[in-house]
Amino acid sequence: MANKQYKEIQNLADNELVEKLAQTQLDLTKARFDQTITGNVSQKDIRESRKVIAHIQTEIRSRELAQMTESQLAKRSRIRNRRK
Repeated sequence: MANKQYKEIQNLADNELVEKLAQTQLDLTKARFDQTITGNVSQKDIRESRKVIAHIQTEIRSRELAQMTESQLAKRSRIRNRRK
């Protein structure tokens, strides 16, 4: 199931990804609120929403990295090496 969802996310355009991310985050916030107040939302739904958000953010970041030039990637590597 997760692979199928991730493939669907990969096929979305950049603006659709941002919209889906915002909508999913809003849904997660509402689900957490409803879980606190009424207890009608299952933890499985909340967990699934968090995973979808992570998949979307991962795809957005991988697209950003794919668009970077060689000099930007080299600079990024130096920054990462300083953190170690």
